[in-house]
Amino acid sequence: MGLQWNDERFISELVKASGAGGVKVFLQIRDWALDLSLSPWYGTGQKEGNWYPGSPSMWKKCHLFSVLTTGQLEFWFGELRGVPPFDDRNKRVEILRRLNRIPGITIPGEGADGYPRIPLERLAQTRTLEQFLAVFDWVIDEIRRYEGRAAQSER
Repeated sequence: MGLQWNDERFISELVKASGAGGVKVFLQIRDWALDLSLSPWYGTGQKEGNWYPGSPSMWKKCHLFSVLTTGQLEFWFGELRGVPPFDDRNKRVEILRRLNRIPGITIPGEGADGYPRIPLERLAQTRTLEQFLAVFDWVIDEIRRYEGRAAQSER
């Protein structure tokens, strides 16, 4: 296990890999996560740092994606396989469809079960980043809506 990453160390490494533009994208994604109260956190990798936006689920810790100090954004569809309603592969494929509509993003169909990556710089345009965040706003809404219905049916 490596050292715990933090803002300063993470940004210092990220700027080396993706420049000021990549750092700007990361900070905008981080602000989005904070605005949604997702409790973002940093990983503990020795060589490669990662940052996660926090779990949108009340019941189960899960990650939607991570930003890596290598300048990549890694989607965590493999982990979403265990998170309703995205335990249904068709729902994960819907995430891919929505992401693939964004200019510069192409994730093959098999990515719905794994951990595909894209360069962070592909989100550098304001409109592109807005579209990306809108997709994950939808994912979070779907998870929370499912949990709300499940909680009501338990009563």
